[in-house]
Amino acid sequence: MSQTLKLLIVEDDPDHLTLFRRFVRRSSERWVSEISEAGSISDALRLVEEERFDMLFLDLGLPDSTPVETVGHAIGLFEKSLPVVVLTSLDNEELGRQAIRNGAQDYLSKDKMTADLLRQTTRFAMARFETKRQLRERNQDLSNFAHTLAHEIRNPLQPISMTLEMVQEIPDSQLPGGMMEMIKVARNSAGRINEIIDSFLSLAESGENLPVQEVSLNEIFREILEEIELSQDEKITFTIHKNLPHVVAPPVILSQVFNNLIRNAVRYQDKERRLELQVRVEEQAERHLIHLTDNGIGIHRDEVQNIFRPFYRISQSSERAGHGIGLSFCQRALANLGGDIAVTSELGVGSTFTVEIPR
Repeated sequence: MSQTLKLLIVEDDPDHLTLFRRFVRRSSERWVSEISEAGSISDALRLVEEERFDMLFLDLGLPDSTPVETVGHAIGLFEKSLPVVVLTSLDNEELGRQAIRNGAQDYLSKDKMTADLLRQTTRFAMARFETKRQLRERNQDLSNFAHTLAHEIRNPLQPISMTLEMVQEIPDSQLPGGMMEMIKVARNSAGRINEIIDSFLSLAESGENLPVQEVSLNEIFREILEEIELSQDEKITFTIHKNLPHVVAPPVILSQVFNNLIRNAVRYQDKERRLELQVRVEEQAERHLIHLTDNGIGIHRDEVQNIFRPFYRISQSSERAGHGIGLSFCQRALANLGGDIAVTSELGVGSTFTVEIPR
């Protein structure tokens, strides 16, 4: 590092603060100009508002934040302002890894800390932070471009749709033979273009920067199923193996994710048998795993790896509605929440989608 850095360490243990300063002094290279200290999250927030720092070292156990709260919430208060390295002990390194998934650039075990490791971790964390900042700006540019593109496409599309609608009101007897059928095809095509634009914008946004709150997955599934069953001739056999958890996430995003998955199951159901959906929850220390299993047509093993690509549609989809956006949206939206989605499937038997949501 060619420049000297101004560090902020959030730590309430005087012995650990002394040790941290000692490691900085021991370094063979003078890379720190100043170390400021805060004993709590609230003190750190005040200092970050008042001064500029190059790096934040954040202890997990603080007076106003438990380790789980720090990993799950406090990192988000800082991670867009400056690089964050979480300080852990040997017995909570898994929380350190979770901290990275939630926005921290790295974690550092106090039990393994050395002067060289501290300096190296800082250098890498700053590089990752800069890369993430550039990606965030690029994603914002892409989102702006997507909205501009959608606007430019819709502008000429609107008068075309209105003209087709007016022509369709003309009696068949006054139109050349077969013209009415061609107009219907044209209107349907215009409608599909609008649907593709909406899907494209959903993919571009994918839930970034939306407010989070505690959400009942039982309630989300109930609302989705009530809406879907109203439009279905056949009822869906829906089984929840045990009560689903409450999770902390943007409600609209979770609703869209599971709506996409259930509607996909309806779209790709086997017409020879009644659709059965089963939901099973698997609780892990750092995450909820929600398994959604259907008895649909399934996906060929050669296609499974491609289904989360934008606009990709499986080979059996030629006569089924859709644009190949839904699963891409699910993957990107969940990634923005620190989660993930995966699928296992057997052709002719059905599929299981597993949604991972951080605790």
